[in-house]
Amino acid sequence: MISDLISIKVMNNIFKECKLKLSNNSMQLYQNILQHSFSDKEETIGNLNAFKFNIKDIPNYKKYLNQFIELQKCDLIEINETYVLFKNKWQPHINISRMIMIKNDNCNASKYLDEMLKSQQLIELVAMKLKIKLEEVNELMIMFFKEQDGIGKTYFNESECRKHFIYWSQFNQKKIVKNKVISKSKILGVK
Repeated sequence: MISDLISIKVMNNIFKECKLKLSNNSMQLYQNILQHSFSDKEETIGNLNAFKFNIKDIPNYKKYLNQFIELQKCDLIEINETYVLFKNKWQPHINISRMIMIKNDNCNASKYLDEMLKSQQLIELVAMKLKIKLEEVNELMIMFFKEQDGIGKTYFNESECRKHFIYWSQFNQKKIVKNKVISKSKILGVK
């Protein structure tokens, strides 16, 4: 996670570049918000960008107003009427060589159709989970891809598409057309 990259050293370097000396409370507030914002983000270049917090989503905003004003005077943030913008002051201090360079090339689901149809492990997993036949999983998969392409859903990678299919299949297995054997033969001895 990116929060692992924002070390004490990084924070010290950010605060050293400030025009004014920040109070301990302002520094702590800034660190806490960065930690909160980056705690669930993967280590990618795209996730290092500046970010906004809506003022209504900041608990006790008025209580910390003096600290926010102090951070703004140091050019770390920008306070607007409805949000607080946290400027990207951390990126120059982070070793980005360890970051994952990921392009955001989302693709239609059909791009992953062949690979997923060939994945015996995926098919067996869904069949076992839903207690259905392997052929029925293939039928579900075809329905899934038609539906996702029809609505224009795109996926970041095959893994994301697989996860969505597994989740989707749980709620759509009733759509499978089941072949029922209807026999008109009679059992001997039964009228």
